Amino acid sequence: NLDFSAVFYGIEIPGPKPALLRDSPLRIDGNLRLDENDRPIHFAIHHPLINVEGSGTTGDKVGGRINLKLPDLKPIASVADLDLRGSTDLNLRAASEGGIIKLDLTGGLAVTGGMAPVPGLVGDRGKIDLSLVIRGEEMTLSHLRFNGRTLDLSADGRIPGKDSDLRFDVALSDLSVLAPRFSGYLNAQGKVQGKPDNLALSTDLN
Repeated sequence: NLDFSAVFYGIEIPGPKPALLRDSPLRIDGNLRLDENDRPIHFAIHHPLINVEGSGTTGDKVGGRINLKLPDLKPIASVADLDLRGSTDLNLRAASEGGIIKLDLTGGLAVTGGMAPVPGLVGDRGKIDLSLVIRGEEMTLSHLRFNGRTLDLSADGRIPGKDSDLRFDVALSDLSVLAPRFSGYLNAQGKVQGKPDNLALSTDLN
């Protein structure tokens, strides 16, 4: 049985906001069982801006889950020079077997302020549900569902790569979030097919 813990002080990161994590310590705690075949691991990362908890297996079958909570999006978004306010709580599950990697992402996203039109599209109760399968260089989107205040998005199929076949459905219930002088709604369904140098897009737009 291996227990580990560490505390990092004064962290500076690359990029335009090197002092993002510097003012508060970042703590890592975990446990790894070496006497079990699948060698389970549990860990947690805590910082006022980031909280991560996870568990998984590190034996022949590698996989696990991670819960990521960002209580304040504003300082995190500023790293990418974005103005967004809100929070997020995401769950990621990963499994690898026989050269196939499966990723599942679910959770909530709240954007309560910042650069338009994002708060109007997402709102304070955005939900995401994504499942992705990776086989070598091929990626298949089993499903993607996003539901926001006025934006709903769904997609599935092979993600653009050597040979794409991606279907999508986008619905915007209130066009005024894009510009106050607009009113009405928008709905589009379509697909993207072909190779990277010869993609074809077809869509029905209402």
